[in-house]
Amino acid sequence: MSRTTKIALGLLGTAALAAIVAFLYFSSDRTQFQKPDYILDTASIYLEYSRNEAAGNQKYLSKVLEVYGEIAEVTSDQNGSTVLIFREREASGGVLCTMNGKLPDLKAGQTVRVKGLCTGFLFDVVLNKCEITGE
Repeated sequence: MSRTTKIALGLLGTAALAAIVAFLYFSSDRTQFQKPDYILDTASIYLEYSRNEAAGNQKYLSKVLEVYGEIAEVTSDQNGSTVLIFREREASGGVLCTMNGKLPDLKAGQTVRVKGLCTGFLFDVVLNKCEITGE
């Protein structure tokens, strides 16, 4: 194999590796790098969905949302990921945010901003692949 061929193969391999890394790093699963389609408080999105689920899905389903509110409960799912539940006192439902991984030091009563992918309404508005964006 000639030196020119080796250099060409090396450059091609490097370009392929860079493309794979870029795809994994900037894929749609990484909500932290995406600009939110909507920013709203947790009470507002729950109210909107509870009044008309079809309209809520048409507007928010598969969109990146940034929501803010007071955490009502912190729990974890079967995979060990932290789940934040936002619920107004009088409401029967709220917003359920499954975080990317386990997050320490979050407590009920704390006010936070969370960005995630809206996957619909199942008694609660459900956001997945969530990241904390602020307090």
